[in-house]
Amino acid sequence: MNKWKIGFWICLVLLIGVTITGLYSVIDQGVTLTYLRESCNDTESDMFTLVLLINDTDLTKEQIKEKLKTHHLFEYMDFNKTKYILND
Repeated sequence: MNKWKIGFWICLVLLIGVTITGLYSVIDQGVTLTYLRESCNDTESDMFTLVLLINDTDLTKEQIKEKLKTHHLFEYMDFNKTKYILND
């Protein structure tokens, strides 16, 4: 084989490798940002719910617990602590 044929195949393999690595990085970054955005949206929703319950009303801790019983993660909430964790 000629030297230029060997060089061509080496360059082609490197080009394909770099392209696949670049595509994987872009797709991985997109998936990571999507999960991060969803996590932030859940946290903001939980914070909005707590702000409405705690600041805008004068409910006691037991009344707040009753209001939060309809939350989809109620079984994971720990009301023995001084802080509320909705979406852990």
